[in-house]
Amino acid sequence: MYCDSDAFLKGLTGTMEEQAARDEIGVVLRDLEAHEGPLYPLYQETRRWSLDAMEETYRWLGIRFDRWYFESECDVESRRLVLEKYQEGFFRKSQGAIGLDLGEYDLGFVIFLKSDGAGLYITKDLELLKQKFSDPEVESSIVVVDSRQKLHFKQLFKTAELMGYPQAKRSLHLSYEAVTDEQGAAFSSRDRNGIHLDELRQRMHDRVFQDYLVQYRGQWSEEEIQATADQIVLGALKYGFLKYDAGKIIKFVLDEWIQMEGNTGPYLQYTFARCCSLLGKVERVPVETTPVLETELEQDLVLFLEQFPETIRQAATSHRPSVACSYLFDLAKAFNRVYKECPIRTASNPAVRNTRLGLVALVARTLREGLGLLGIPCPERL
Repeated sequence: MYCDSDAFLKGLTGTMEEQAARDEIGVVLRDLEAHEGPLYPLYQETRRWSLDAMEETYRWLGIRFDRWYFESECDVESRRLVLEKYQEGFFRKSQGAIGLDLGEYDLGFVIFLKSDGAGLYITKDLELLKQKFSDPEVESSIVVVDSRQKLHFKQLFKTAELMGYPQAKRSLHLSYEAVTDEQGAAFSSRDRNGIHLDELRQRMHDRVFQDYLVQYRGQWSEEEIQATADQIVLGALKYGFLKYDAGKIIKFVLDEWIQMEGNTGPYLQYTFARCCSLLGKVERVPVETTPVLETELEQDLVLFLEQFPETIRQAATSHRPSVACSYLFDLAKAFNRVYKECPIRTASNPAVRNTRLGLVALVARTLREGLGLLGIPCPERL
């Protein structure tokens, strides 16, 4: 038997250093929770930096929140809640930790307070659930977190249910899969192999400008060009994510996502802009006419437009924005077939011409409403 004493001592020293670091971190965390200590002012300053950066990102994405919940607001109250329930006999101790045995539900033993009295994520999430539903305007709680946290939320919601919280049944973990690059490697902030949003935004903005908008310099104002580029980038990113069902791997390929052909946000935006252009260039014939659908393509488009309300209802009730994406993509394809095969200016008679213009207006309105529900802007010219 051979023993490498140097390796053993190095490993032992490393273990001791790691424990010392954990102890030091523990002291810092307790100070921050108590709103005291030499690092607390620095924490407040850097926290403000983070919040400002997040708020700027959400503004760009067109997202707003009525209420922000902070982890620090749940920490003390969550531990108090667990201790109260422990005194009532709901939780029990195991090796010094306080938790709940969910073995009969195949969810294992869940720790809510460690042996040193510290809480965990699930501890704070339990208090967060309570706080959110204390607002009478909150009807349901949909938590969008990746699929690796499925067990965590099953344990959380089952615990809340056993505690008698009716809000447990009105809570949903909407899980999503990983985002990968072209080679299939998953992006991970912990592994630092992702793309910083500001960098990605600028890269996409530059590509969109060079590929589609540089030709309009001198025709459009610089402000409109920049705003349109921003809208296309937003459309590419949001649609690129939302078109995937929650349980599927999301493959990010920049060259594909910004294309104005295929199943992309820019394709739908371009189709909307095409509708706007037609409505701006071709006028209705000022005569009383009854709508006339001259071709089967037009009839199919009308039937497709009628499906919009029900499709959106299905997307909302099933929590699947991908359903709305698929519908809008199919609508755009159906419209572009009509656009190609059914001319407007040279229509056979005024009734057909006006009917086709009416269809263009309906498609434009449906695309605007559908993309708007997905948080995607619609530039009126591209």
